[in-house]
Amino acid sequence: LLILLCCLDQAWILLRFRQKSSILAVQMQDNDGNADLEPSEKALLENFYPREWILGHLRSGSGMAPRIDRDHVYFFSTVAVDFENSLLPHFIQHYLDMGILAENFLIMLNTHTKDSRNLGEAIEILRTFSIKPKKIWVGQYTAQKMRERRASVLDESVGRSRDKWVVHADSDELHEFPTNLFEFIHSMRSDGFDVAWGLFLDHVAADCTLQPVRQSPSLWEQFPLLTDVTKNVLHGNVKKIVLYSARFRTNAGNHHVDFQNRKQIHVYPWYMTVHHFKWVPSVVQKLQERLQVYRQQNVHFFRESEAFLENYRRTRHVCSREGVS
Repeated sequence: LLILLCCLDQAWILLRFRQKSSILAVQMQDNDGNADLEPSEKALLENFYPREWILGHLRSGSGMAPRIDRDHVYFFSTVAVDFENSLLPHFIQHYLDMGILAENFLIMLNTHTKDSRNLGEAIEILRTFSIKPKKIWVGQYTAQKMRERRASVLDESVGRSRDKWVVHADSDELHEFPTNLFEFIHSMRSDGFDVAWGLFLDHVAADCTLQPVRQSPSLWEQFPLLTDVTKNVLHGNVKKIVLYSARFRTNAGNHHVDFQNRKQIHVYPWYMTVHHFKWVPSVVQKLQERLQVYRQQNVHFFRESEAFLENYRRTRHVCSREGVS
């Protein structure tokens, strides 16, 4: 009887989390509200959960779903090569180390001109990792154009298969999962979840200035200071989708899931960590250009770029006053 009661209790907890994860998916799409959540559930869903607890949850998973095949896990990213080549080797190596197959890397390269020296350099960097770019996009970057081209690449490569999964990252984001990627996906699928969110953790140089990326040492050593530039300076959205079933697509900023019936989205109830290495010298030129483009299009993204550039002009450093460790 005791065993039966424990099983019923665990089943109720899982059902409750699935219900709440659906609510969370809808509310994150609508101004990030959590009005329908109880205080304890809000705290659970909005904070990094202790790693030991998550690992215990993963180890106690039902195991009923078949193991995920490596060739069913894909990685997608758009790389603006005119700005981000110095990060590229570190970035690619990070996700290869997770065990994602080189042939499953769906990399879209963007550059202003087909004669760009940076484009050739990026292709060569990928070649050293046995990766071929999936698409080369020549032209002015905008979020909407990127979204359309990304959808085309994903439709062609993974379709809308429930059996395939996509790890999704911008080229300055290194995701951290609580355990082996494939074990994590297996646990998610076993428990009925199909989307995982992450929270930004901004990494900056020790003196809070914009320092160039070097080949060595590791990014963790080059940018050891942890802060929340995105939240406190840009006042931007710090939530990013890091992993999802291939039947979904994400919005332009990769902050939300595009799906007709949002109640069918079951979000994993704990956030991953998104280590964010954006704060290098090229970010100034990049944001100046984006600011001009988005202002012309009257897209609200320009306010984030504007906030950072104004703060950097005044202070010449990138750290926010709050949240530095």
